Amino acid sequence: MHTASNASNLFYVCVCMKMESFENNPYWRPPYAVTVEILLEQIPFLFDRVKRFLKDPQNDDYVAGFVEFYRSYYITECNRGENTGTQTFEETEGALTTALEHRDYQKTRNFSSAISHIFQDSLVVEQLQHQFTPSLAKKIDGLIGNGVFRNAGCYRTTDAKPSGYDYFYLSPTEIESEMDKLFRTVNEKMRDENAKWYNVASRFFIRFLCIHPFSNGNGRTARILLSALLVKHAIIPVSFFNVLDGNQLYLGCIDEAHSFGNFKLFNSFLIESVFNSLYRFVSSLDICESNL
Repeated sequence: MHTASNASNLFYVCVCMKMESFENNPYWRPPYAVTVEILLEQIPFLFDRVKRFLKDPQNDDYVAGFVEFYRSYYITECNRGENTGTQTFEETEGALTTALEHRDYQKTRNFSSAISHIFQDSLVVEQLQHQFTPSLAKKIDGLIGNGVFRNAGCYRTTDAKPSGYDYFYLSPTEIESEMDKLFRTVNEKMRDENAKWYNVASRFFIRFLCIHPFSNGNGRTARILLSALLVKHAIIPVSFFNVLDGNQLYLGCIDEAHSFGNFKLFNSFLIESVFNSLYRFVSSLDICESNL
């Protein structure tokens, strides 16, 4: 039987290896589409345009409206991907703008609070106000689970396995040491100028899910932490629902990385998601060179 421990050494080797680290023409992109390499090249230019737009006080009203829309969009995407909370954009907006007592609404409000805790209400964060540590993961999970599930923000103490798969997540006795090791390794790689941001972020994300440190809320916590690793490259938080059939692709890319040690597809998926999040902002607010 497979366990998450089997993937541990693979993670720490792969995160340091120099290799072609994404699929340039992944199967879900049509033949006529530009390559992932081109998307990757465009990301810094799009991000720079977004940052310049945000710095202009004349754009504050437009930006505020987009932030509200994007927050609801992101939360809905995550809730659908994790099969929890509000499942439509309208339901999410209702949860965030009313005080109605409903369990799904509370889950959505909690998730929004967790996002605000780390990113405030901004699309661009120059510098995180929190250290990227296991304590931050516990804080986020605690906010997500506040009043919704037991032991929120605490490492699980029982075995767990994903539904439909023949392997267990990491043993509870190994969680603390592996979480410390994971965050230490990722912090080191983030300081390495030669490390590719998408390599580090994707491997953190997959490894976190393999550890599955909490009894509940792992997927949502992992998504927020992933966005924290992307603040120098993207508007945040980064949505995965920007590609065709996004959730199925998301699950398939995770399975490919976990089962076969192939991170290329998830890297491509992540690059595409970052690009599309930026492009959505540029397109929605009609940013062009004339108003920069």
